[in-house]
Amino acid sequence: MASSPHLITGISGYLLSTIKRSHFVFEVRDLWPETLIVLGGLKNKPLIWLLEKVERFLYDKARRIIVLTKGIEEKILQKKIPPEKISFIPNGIDLESFVEIEGREVTRERYNFTDKFICMYAGAHGQANALDVIIQTAKILRNYPEIFLVLLGDGPEKDRLMDLARKANLTNVIFKNPVSKKKIPDLLASSDVTIATLAKVELFKGARPNKLFDYMASGRPLICAIWGEASRVVEEAEAGICVEPENPQAMAEAILRLYNNPELRKRLGQNGRRYIFSNCSREVLASQIENILKCLILQSKEKEGLNER
Repeated sequence: MASSPHLITGISGYLLSTIKRSHFVFEVRDLWPETLIVLGGLKNKPLIWLLEKVERFLYDKARRIIVLTKGIEEKILQKKIPPEKISFIPNGIDLESFVEIEGREVTRERYNFTDKFICMYAGAHGQANALDVIIQTAKILRNYPEIFLVLLGDGPEKDRLMDLARKANLTNVIFKNPVSKKKIPDLLASSDVTIATLAKVELFKGARPNKLFDYMASGRPLICAIWGEASRVVEEAEAGICVEPENPQAMAEAILRLYNNPELRKRLGQNGRRYIFSNCSREVLASQIENILKCLILQSKEKEGLNER
């Protein structure tokens, strides 16, 4: 069983499956090379042609393809891959990590969040994350001294974003260094609002970022600036406010709406947490993968039995 990205991981999995004479299962977490092409990082036509051939080869050779989003499933089906080969199993989270957390006020005091209204983004700082919108939102909200936008994490865009905030003299933006995964539940729970954002590109209409589920599990209301599937999840759970991606005015208005309505914050946060604990248990999703693997083994045994007859 191999997981993408990277496609080389898929090749490694396929080669091992031939050496071990076992089934090859390919999990697609991200569409390569399409993501690289859309975000402008890959323009070499011969390389694109080669990667598309590798992608198709892996789909053809896999006995089962596991996809994390319906958007990815639709893209693969467009390539004429038999639908019976594809299984949709979304991301899940370790629910226990969001139960055993320290007190909210303890964490807020440790990170100097006391007396602040914290709107937190936690995750990678890359081109795909479109974090300029948070800096632009901070400019709109600079006259609300209690509201702070926190960017927790690291990535290739972080230095540039810090420079933008510095040049704009923004005192309401806080940059925090990455922390260990086990500390994320505490930090998310210490916030008042969480923010999920991706670039406004067609490809991301089928995205379900991991952080989306972490945010909802924290029990805090979510502002979702992602098109398509992610917004549908948030709306289904009634866990937050969905806004147009890369639209700082819409994000600022959503923040102010939550800032001025504590009851709405509480209700949306509780809804999101309830949805995650009912639908996104990693144990339940792992059992679904286990069943897929067991079915492949059972099919092989039945085939061997027929051959023996």
